[in-house]
Amino acid sequence: MLQPIDIAVAFSAAYRRKRDGQWSPKIVRDDLNLPWSSLNLSLARLEGANVVRDGRVNRQALAAMLPALQYLVPAEPDRSRRVRGIATGVSAPMFERRILSREPLVWESENGDTERVPIKPLHPRIPDAVIQDPERYSLLACLDAIRGGKAREFRIAGDKLRELAGLPPPMTR
Repeated sequence: MLQPIDIAVAFSAAYRRKRDGQWSPKIVRDDLNLPWSSLNLSLARLEGANVVRDGRVNRQALAAMLPALQYLVPAEPDRSRRVRGIATGVSAPMFERRILSREPLVWESENGDTERVPIKPLHPRIPDAVIQDPERYSLLACLDAIRGGKAREFRIAGDKLRELAGLPPPMTR
């Protein structure tokens, strides 16, 4: 069964493949600031689910996974507290002026610049990993917008995520 970190690993690999023409476990590990043990376990689960096979990311599988993310790994805000952190989901800078966030969300982090309602990231090390790369930040914030967004947020974040990760368009009936 896939774990939350597997979602971040798979989409990060697809992002790197689209951006650089290739990806490797070392690049994804560095991108997400993960320990080798976590990455190896994640890649094994992704291979078992046929999301990654022979070093290739199954983009069709990732595209099919998008509508289920809010059920598989929901973004559950902890409304009982406010913390300093890095804006995520529809509160992230890439959604500014496109989506008005009623409840601004953050990943708790000392490196954050805003105080808001926290949500749990796909992995505890992700907040510090996004600081160095605005596109990676966009990718992971889009995943959070899909995990916790309504229909409009899902559509906007899904379009941006498809662009960043090179995913095929959604299937229509």
